[in-house]
Amino acid sequence: MTHGLPPATDVLVVGGGPAGAAAAAMLAARGRRVTVIEKDPVPRRRVCGEFVSSEALPMLAELGALAPLIAGGARPLSQAAFTAPPDRHLEFPLRSLGGFGPPLGVTRERLDAAVLAAAVARGAVLWRGARFLAPARDQEGALAGAIVATPDGTTTLRAALLIGADGRASAVARSLGLEAACGRTPLCALKAHVRPGAGMDELTGVEIHLFSGGYVGMQPVEGGLVNVSAVVEARLAHELGGGAWAILRAASGRSLLAGRRLEGATLVGRALSLFPLERRRREVLGDRFLLVGDAAAVVPPFAGDGIAAGLRSGLLAAEAADGALALGDLSAAALRPYADARRRHLDPARRYSRLLERLAYRPRWAARLLPLLRGTGLPEAFTRATRVS
Repeated sequence: MTHGLPPATDVLVVGGGPAGAAAAAMLAARGRRVTVIEKDPVPRRRVCGEFVSSEALPMLAELGALAPLIAGGARPLSQAAFTAPPDRHLEFPLRSLGGFGPPLGVTRERLDAAVLAAAVARGAVLWRGARFLAPARDQEGALAGAIVATPDGTTTLRAALLIGADGRASAVARSLGLEAACGRTPLCALKAHVRPGAGMDELTGVEIHLFSGGYVGMQPVEGGLVNVSAVVEARLAHELGGGAWAILRAASGRSLLAGRRLEGATLVGRALSLFPLERRRREVLGDRFLLVGDAAAVVPPFAGDGIAAGLRSGLLAAEAADGALALGDLSAAALRPYADARRRHLDPARRYSRLLERLAYRPRWAARLLPLLRGTGLPEAFTRATRVS
């Protein structure tokens, strides 16, 4: 960590997750002055499936973050399995992409630290424990950086361009008036790390267990742990009651196979919850600012490609920002290539993910469909359709 904030920078990135760190790494590598502020003093656990798809691996390798993750014990995931009541199931292999191997199970603490370290190695300044408070404005009222709270007090950091990468509940998006009504059934996300018991002896890939009102996913991560996460309708979470771990266990029990998996498993740390899961923004860019990752749009978690989408959005933003900085024009019109690139690379996958996600809340449909898909190659085709390009 670099102590002290520079008085001014070309680009201020708010948030040190995969999207913000990827943008910072690429811009710093191109010679731009980049400062990243991250409110958490150390990498922390986040509500996340912790599935790193094959599409994410080349981007991590380009950033210099893949090798440290593998050396740190990231778990290769060889297959995917879907189940639906009462006992329907579908298994298929997870493909490798190029020479990078299969998808990985990686905790967010380790992933975030690796991508941020790559950004710092390329010259970005990282300041932890610094929290975005509000946009800074120049005398004409134009965006000119951010007002930041630090352990030493409040300061103003001047920046030509502001990149909001601070997640679903983005303070940057909110401060710029970009929040929009979601209009979907409210969803709640839950996540816990467990030490596996006998019920998880054969867990070598990612499993998705469907039930009425949601689904639960399980996969190994480093350190001998298993990530257990769920997305459930808010009404069901309220009905199940209790804290995050109690709700997660009760939700898993609604699937016979998921309930068996948790037999003998012990909670490590504490379970986390996130509500509401869905967020919408009216715009992802404007004069002197860009939004990336979940701050721009939440990727449907059912697709399992959120990490890749975050990395890609960060890299696309960096490309557009570098071009605008080179022109000396940071207007919305000059930054518009970012929105165009998002539509090409991210929107098709999001649309297909939304379609498939409907199965998660209609397990009776899934129960009829899963046996018909075995041996057809369609599961792999559907998976590819939900992946970012």
